[in-house]
Amino acid sequence: MSALEVLEWDHIMVSHGKVVKDDDGVPLLDDGPKSAAIRELRTIRESYRKLFGADAPSRVFVDAQQLGAEISALFDRVDGDDGAAGDDGSDG
Repeated sequence: MSALEVLEWDHIMVSHGKVVKDDDGVPLLDDGPKSAAIRELRTIRESYRKLFGADAPSRVFVDAQQLGAEISALFDRVDGDDGAAGDDGSDG
C-alpha cells in the first residue's frame, strides 16, 4: 500500500485488538496512519528537492569591469540627453 493510499483511506481506531467506539457505538477514526503517510510523503518530497537542486542557492556572476562600463555608458547617455533637449543653461 502506498503512502497516498494510506492518506486517502479512513482508518478505524483499534486498541488491544478491539475497535474503539464512541458513546453512540460509532467506531472512532485513527488519524495516526494519515499523519505517518503525510510525514513519509514530505520526506520523499524533500529528497526529490535535494536530488534535483530545487533548494540550492542561485548563483549570479557579475563581471565588475563590464558592469562598470555599462554604468558609465548609461551616465554618458543621460548627460547626452540633457544637451539634446536644446537647454543651453541660460536663463533667457
